[in-house]
Amino acid sequence: MAEAPATSKPKTQLRAKKRNILDSNAPEVVAIIAGGDRPSDIARLYGVAPSSITRFTERHAAAIAAMRTEVIKQVEDYYIAHKVNRIAALDKLYRLMDAEVDEDGLAVTEVRHEYRNGEQVAEVETRDFRGSLVREMRGVLKDAADELGQIPRPDVHNTVNVGILVRQLSGYDPEAIG
Repeated sequence: MAEAPATSKPKTQLRAKKRNILDSNAPEVVAIIAGGDRPSDIARLYGVAPSSITRFTERHAAAIAAMRTEVIKQVEDYYIAHKVNRIAALDKLYRLMDAEVDEDGLAVTEVRHEYRNGEQVAEVETRDFRGSLVREMRGVLKDAADELGQIPRPDVHNTVNVGILVRQLSGYDPEAIG
């Protein structure tokens, strides 16, 4: 009967030591894996074989999945918070413009007096419609509706370019087929 090689015990101990390195740093390793780093990069970081990372991933699959779910939730929360902030900024801007319209109206009136030889000879009143303000208000409303997803989007279709090959047949008589 042949004896096991003398190196089998140290290999087992080495594997256990490397496993302990990963398991003792499990929260950090789980976070790194959940973050999407490649197993070979993680293995290099901890001085273990990529297969050790694969086995670690299998053992800690639930924790990694939970971490990824949490990361996705945080990203979504961040996105929603920024979206809410953008909508609030648009709302504030619209309210400021609306208050200006309430205060000054949509037309600006300018009264100018003309004098000749020190006497007033005419009073000129000019009314200008504030079209630029109206355009800005419409733009803010459109941006807010876009942020809220209230503007329908056209369907996007992939177009495929198809090439057609036409061969010319010599001696072809369409009447002969008749």
